[in-house]
Amino acid sequence: MGYELAIRPRNQESPLQAAVLAARLERAARDGLDAEPPREAAAPAETAPTPPAEAAPASPGPWSLPNGKARLAARIYRTETGAVGGVDFEIPLGGSEAELRDAVQFVLRCADDWSGLVFDPQLGRELTRATADDAVAKWRESQSYAAEISGLYDDPRGVVEFQAPPPVVSARAQGVLLLAAGFLVLYWLVGVLIESVAR
Repeated sequence: MGYELAIRPRNQESPLQAAVLAARLERAARDGLDAEPPREAAAPAETAPTPPAEAAPASPGPWSLPNGKARLAARIYRTETGAVGGVDFEIPLGGSEAELRDAVQFVLRCADDWSGLVFDPQLGRELTRATADDAVAKWRESQSYAAEISGLYDDPRGVVEFQAPPPVVSARAQGVLLLAAGFLVLYWLVGVLIESVAR
């Protein structure tokens, strides 16, 4: 379970290239999210002609990219025809907000480098640098929802604060109910004793 982001081509006439995507993801898996791609090597690869049905990249992925203490999962998405449709990322829940912000900035940088756009399925719209805080707010909401559902969320690093659910009946209400039950039992007992004496 995680927060998902996807990079897709801005238009279908200029599809993303698997070799360029795979090279960037390999470098990030090896060097971390902060590693910048070499600008001179990326430019010729992006302008190279793309065959209609692109062959599989050298490393098919998926990739596990280091992101602080967490890992950012990435895989190349292919359409039904086998063409590269983009890259899907999953940011695991249970991480810190700083790790999420780093991952979002990495995905936005990659989209800029690849002339793509970032789609946030949780928000249902494109994500930009200006709307990155919306993704953080939605991630916080997902974090708390995952923490509330029992048995479906592991927090091995103890990042999310778990709180016990509030009691259905407060301690004061429990005392009042217990006192009322005591009076009912006493009323019944006195009624039984009076009946037995009256016979």
